[in-house]
Amino acid sequence: SFDLWHILLQVFLAIGDTVLSPAYRTNEECTAVMSHRLVPSIYQVFMAAIDKIQIPPGLWRTFRDYAQTWRHRPAVIYDWAQLTCVLTSTVVHKLWWSDILPLQYVCTETDQGEYTQKIIDSLPLDKLIITWIQFLTILQNPSD
Repeated sequence: SFDLWHILLQVFLAIGDTVLSPAYRTNEECTAVMSHRLVPSIYQVFMAAIDKIQIPPGLWRTFRDYAQTWRHRPAVIYDWAQLTCVLTSTVVHKLWWSDILPLQYVCTETDQGEYTQKIIDSLPLDKLIITWIQFLTILQNPSD
């Protein structure tokens, strides 16, 4: 199972790198259109994998290295911001402020938003915090 998830994540990252790395010109170009579906899919596959296995640090590093070269794509920033806001509000809710209602993950580009939200809600606190930090720093670690 670990090997299957590892391969699946690597395939998604390779596809993402092929599609998202080229320079961004207009919203009408093929890669721009594809990025709006591909980016949330990459994030969602990572969330599904987090629920099933412990993602090795090397794969997180690869994801971060690729994601930093994709930052010129609006979809990368938009979907990252949405997911990190949901993760942040869930961490705040579980750790400090149980009265606050956590934000809900909504994805209009794929039909996996509800499934991803269930994963976020069901993560044990330690895994949730690690996931939150990993995604929070995926585009650039502010401490670097």
